[in-house]
Amino acid sequence: MEHWLQSAKKGQKDLEAQLIEVDSDGNGKIDRNDVNNYTLAQDLRKADQLCVRFVKALQRRNKRVGGLWITGPPKSGKISCSHTSNPKTIKITAQNAKGETIFSKYIF
Repeated sequence: MEHWLQSAKKGQKDLEAQLIEVDSDGNGKIDRNDVNNYTLAQDLRKADQLCVRFVKALQRRNKRVGGLWITGPPKSGKISCSHTSNPKTIKITAQNAKGETIFSKYIF
């Protein structure tokens, strides 16, 4: 997720905006089918949209692990990825089956 956020931040600069630096479709490789930094920057402007793309790619690449991830507010037994519109940070939160937060980190 940190690399995704860094690529999204580059999406606002002319030359770096056209670079493709993350496996945004979850097929296991970075190629022309993935979105560029500009598109990631646009995702970052909408609440949770970058997280939505990240979680979908993770779920496609690894269904067992990907099934633990969700976007938006935390839920019991899940790892959530969330952010506001135009954020400076993305929040990753994990809760156990009882709904207790066992991990929380802001990614800059």
